Amino acid sequence: MSKTNTDKPKESISAEKFYEKVKEKQDFVLLDVRSKQVAEEWNLNFENVKTINYPYFKLTESIPEELENRLDLDTEIIVVCTKGKSSGMVTENLCSEGYNARSLASGTNGWSMIYKKRQIPTKNDDIKVYQYERPSSGCLAYMIISDDEAVVIDPLKQYSNTYITDAESHDASIEYIVDTHIHADHISGFDVLSEQTDATKIMYKNAKERGVEYEFETVEHGDTIKFGSDQLEVINTPGHTTDMTSYYIDNLLFTGDSLFLDSIARPDLEDQDKAEDMAEVLYQTIKDMFNLPNNTIIAPGHKSGIHPSDTLNNTFTSELQDVKDDLDILDYNTDEFVNYILEDMPPRPANYESIIQINKGLKYVSESEEYQLELGPNNCSAS
Repeated sequence: MSKTNTDKPKESISAEKFYEKVKEKQDFVLLDVRSKQVAEEWNLNFENVKTINYPYFKLTESIPEELENRLDLDTEIIVVCTKGKSSGMVTENLCSEGYNARSLASGTNGWSMIYKKRQIPTKNDDIKVYQYERPSSGCLAYMIISDDEAVVIDPLKQYSNTYITDAESHDASIEYIVDTHIHADHISGFDVLSEQTDATKIMYKNAKERGVEYEFETVEHGDTIKFGSDQLEVINTPGHTTDMTSYYIDNLLFTGDSLFLDSIARPDLEDQDKAEDMAEVLYQTIKDMFNLPNNTIIAPGHKSGIHPSDTLNNTFTSELQDVKDDLDILDYNTDEFVNYILEDMPPRPANYESIIQINKGLKYVSESEEYQLELGPNNCSAS
């Protein structure tokens, strides 16, 4: 197809608008000009979006015919690199060749900073529940407010000020900070947020046995955390890790990394040598969770994709019955389940060993290093 120079000026698209385009399933091609290795480590694959990886160094002078044959003049092209500089140069070349191209401003660095909040409807009007989504990594955090007191579950360190500001906007103080387990894919705000708010830190007792260095209050299965006029029920749900714990309030179950909406936990991040034993534990945990009322709302610690459900205020939540129908876990016996989980697990989260050490308080790095350690998708599910 012949092309003409449209003299279209070089353009960029903000990470925020890029997020909306992906979420609304708009039609465009994503041209990833990062190196093949970097692109494979952090795959930018979105539903309904055609992604092409073509390294920048092959595009410095012109658009190769090989790439031309994969692009369409009539379809918008969004070019992405790490910081937005290389993609801007490629975008300029594409526009000069007649393509409808834009560069993702600030690249994947900007994309990684997007953070969204949505309210989850509840049966009890006395509580408000908010879900926080980091689209780039799939991490989900939560704030529960009862009267003038708040609990934050699985906070991310770099968004500590967000939780504080949001609580203040509801005239609430953060009284408790809860980590469902020692995280392997992001730097937890557990310790820092407590320092900023004087909130009580809570994890399951096994976290002590795993070697967490700093002080926190421990809970056990069946305990309750009282705040405002409500309380969270503690439910130990091991399998992903020994300290993995879910929390229940109203009809909401905050499952951390034990049960997701379309997958289940991987059992090998705490101790790879004990993955098979942990998979057996996980099987019993999932069976126990599946015995809860079918209308229990599952609120996981991670999600896949960036398309929330059409129900429950477009949050990443789902009724337990729907999760059970999608996963068919109970069709397996213990041995079949263990084989199923272990045979096809994705790569472990990037830098997970360092992140675990940081979250235990055994290692300290600069904020810029923390940011780099977190980049990329989560791989805490088994599939």
